[in-house]
Amino acid sequence: MTEKDVLLISMPWASLNSPSIQLGILQAMLENNSISVGARHFNLNAMEYFRANYSGGTETFSVKDYEEIAEVHWQVGLGDWIFAVPPYIEPDKERDKAYKLYLQTSNVSPHIIEKAFNLREIVPAFLQSCLDSIIECQPKIVGFTSAFSQNIPSLVIAKLLKNSFPDVQIVFGGANCDGVMGATLHQSFPWVDAVIRGEAESVFPAFVKNILDGEDVSKIGLLSGICFRQNGESVAVPQNGQMLTAMEEVPLPNYNDYFEQFNQSDLREDLLPRIVIPFESSRGCWWGAKKHCTFCGLNGMTMAFRSKSANLVFDEVVKLGALYKQTVFTAVDNIIDMNHVEELLPKFRKLQQNGYDFNFFYEVKVNLKKKQLALMNEAGVRTLQPGVESLSTPILKMMRKGTTALQNIRFLKWAMQYKIKPIWNIIYGFPEEPPEEYEKMEDLMRSLTHLPPPNLSRLLVERFSPYHQTPEAFGLKIKGPASFYQYIYELDSASVINLAYDFSHEYLSGTANFDYVEPIRKAIADWHRYWSYDSNCLVYRRGLNFITIIDNRPNLENSMFVFERREAEIYLACDAGASAAQIWKKMRDAGDNSMSAGEIEDFLQELVEARLAFEENGIYLSLAIPVNSRHLDT
Repeated sequence: MTEKDVLLISMPWASLNSPSIQLGILQAMLENNSISVGARHFNLNAMEYFRANYSGGTETFSVKDYEEIAEVHWQVGLGDWIFAVPPYIEPDKERDKAYKLYLQTSNVSPHIIEKAFNLREIVPAFLQSCLDSIIECQPKIVGFTSAFSQNIPSLVIAKLLKNSFPDVQIVFGGANCDGVMGATLHQSFPWVDAVIRGEAESVFPAFVKNILDGEDVSKIGLLSGICFRQNGESVAVPQNGQMLTAMEEVPLPNYNDYFEQFNQSDLREDLLPRIVIPFESSRGCWWGAKKHCTFCGLNGMTMAFRSKSANLVFDEVVKLGALYKQTVFTAVDNIIDMNHVEELLPKFRKLQQNGYDFNFFYEVKVNLKKKQLALMNEAGVRTLQPGVESLSTPILKMMRKGTTALQNIRFLKWAMQYKIKPIWNIIYGFPEEPPEEYEKMEDLMRSLTHLPPPNLSRLLVERFSPYHQTPEAFGLKIKGPASFYQYIYELDSASVINLAYDFSHEYLSGTANFDYVEPIRKAIADWHRYWSYDSNCLVYRRGLNFITIIDNRPNLENSMFVFERREAEIYLACDAGASAAQIWKKMRDAGDNSMSAGEIEDFLQELVEARLAFEENGIYLSLAIPVNSRHLDT
């Protein structure tokens, strides 16, 4: 890489198969301001280095190992701890021994613990290679983006750089720098010259220009949210919530440096089939702005929802695909703009109809209509992350999800009908949640094994969530930062509290005993073992005046049901959920008075007992998936 005035860096444990959209946007903005800038994805270099230099007997360090540390064990700080080496922190055998015990009691597998300790031995040499790479560019400013487990990797290489080149300006930004976290990071680590808190687009280019022009650092003081040093003291400018970036002003991300690095990497062959292009069509959360989910800490100080026009998003996706010869895209939005469902997805559908093979991921709310999921399928949406979180309506109300168990199940069923993969979770541990709801969920799960299984996780109290902001109002008490922070920061307790994103908690009602969760833990584990997307194990075929239901769910006795005209009509009427009275009225209006509402309800109850339908508050939802995915699109 040639000399650059600014170098932007993404450290481990960022995703390997995707460029950093944060670096991509900032690089494009700086280039638009005629600033010489480059980006380095040291996460790729780390994986290359670890695989080539790992020495653990017959074991190797694989991409799968990297992803497990990055995507699973961030909850115990493993990725950060691996990089907690000099000059950031001095060795401490007793602390490492205590951390190992903590990992063992946190259900981290022995082979991952062993690999983490072995990796730590070669991290210093890897960091030196990163430093050499930075020095080649002779940058005046080095910017680090930090989210999840990137804080310590970024801090240690930043200190190495500052020790070698004191005049280089080091800047941090990203999710780990929002609010008090960013101010405390700046106060605690004097080798960090500035921290950008919140959205960087309206701040970072002006900051860079001031530094490159040799302006007095105090002149950046009017920039919202920035932390800088004046006379050796940390100054934190308050974050102005009104200084949110207009989405139309966010440029097309520049991923050139990622792909140049990727194409020269020995990881290319492994990762190329899995490359995903991030794009951004909105920020904030329109549901959270109405009713903030109690456990959600996303969006930090910027909940306000904003989105790009459908035309602009479409143009950007097409440009990114053409530039980087890729067809798989992931929206980094926290929730899809419902206007984009109506205005953007038809544009993507036209691409599919013209023979192009675009593939999209979105996060969504589950109360989508069936025709909207059908449209998503036609538009190339292949994976969705719905905010399911539970199959209990009372617990969903505790979360402020604004949805019901029936809506969640209906979404999962329709997603399967339209060949869309849903990635969903069950969270447990909400304050004063009714244990009997888990008994009901365990029974319900026996009926749902033809649908993709969830992941199970315990409630985390995250910064910025209502549970963190006003814990007592929800029956919680914050005990302090999550346990792993003590092993990665050597700071006073107040500073660690302010740096933490995850917090340990207790319940005002008393000590929690989660034995009641064990049945669904086992049910979900079994579900994962026998689940296959090709199973088609609860389907129906529609004939003239009848339907045939074929039930091959692996946990139930295999069966086949044939329903004649009236029963078939009743079953099909339950596709979106219906009451016996609604079905009776529909039949009566069609001139069919052959069954009373009571007889219809008796048949519906038989369907529930056969696990062919789900009932909630008198509403019945059919569970079988049509063989013909175009049944009942409306």
